Formats: sequence, structure tokens, C-alpha cells
Amino acid sequence: MAAAGASSGEPARLGEVVSESVSVAPRKYGTSEDPPPAPAADAAGEVRKSGLLSKKHKVRPIFEKCWVTLHAAPPSLAFHTDERKKEEKSDPLPLAGATVRREDDCVLVSTPEEEIEGLGQFQGKRMNVTKLQAESAPAADEWRQAIEDAINA
Repeated sequence: MAAAGASSGEPARLGEVVSESVSVAPRKYGTSEDPPPAPAADAAGEVRKSGLLSKKHKVRPIFEKCWVTLHAAPPSLAFHTDERKKEEKSDPLPLAGATVRREDDCVLVSTPEEEIEGLGQFQGKRMNVTKLQAESAPAADEWRQAIEDAINA
């Protein structure tokens, strides 16, 4: 059935199908329409570096994009849904005593062992390794260097 009312400017009648063409560009996950903010001090201290990286999920074998912010004092990584930093994607990662290395286009951050309590096989110590994927190997190397500098500052 044609949409006579919609094309001629007349109101649609009962039973007529009215269609409208709406064009909406798809949004990219992890970015907003606002330009990214310049690194500046915030509640967690001086921002040394920030950008869009993919973080490996702790349980599932997938990477999720997130806006990562490297704070100077105390050294830590914060993970947000986008560069506006309104919504945290996960808890901040303290970097005191951590080590960092690069593998291909990824940065691996190993934090000190922590005591875990539980039942049976879940008692003891565990090493935490956070894997962050950059757009390229040079970008991953920049992140590795910035994280290493923040740890050693």
C-alpha cells in the first residue's frame, strides 16, 4: 500500500502505511561526538597518557574497547567506556610494584601477587596480568614506556 498521505503532506488515514527515511550514521563504540579532553589533573592525580585501547576480558577470551587513563601519583590505570570518563568500565588498576612488557601490539601489565581466600583450590596467591591491545606495535611501545615511567617515577 502506498503512503499517499505522507508524500502529499496530508495526514495519514487509518490503515495507511507511512514510512519515513531516516539516515543515522552508526556510532563507534568507545568514542563520543565530543573531542577527547586534553590530559589534565583530576581526582586520581596527574594524567600522563590517555587513549582508546582494547582490554582483554578476565574470563572470556575477548577484547573490549575502553578509554584508558594513566595516572601519575599514585600510579594507576583507569578504564572507562569513553573519553568523557563518566562511566567506569572496571576498577582502577594500581601500578605500585607492577612490571610491564610489550608483545606485538599488546602491553602486558603484571601486578604483584595478592593473597586470595576461598575454598580448596582457590586459596593461595595469584599474579594479576592485564593485557591491553593498542592499534599498532609502535603505539603499544609508547604505552609500555609511559606505564614504565609512571611506575618508576
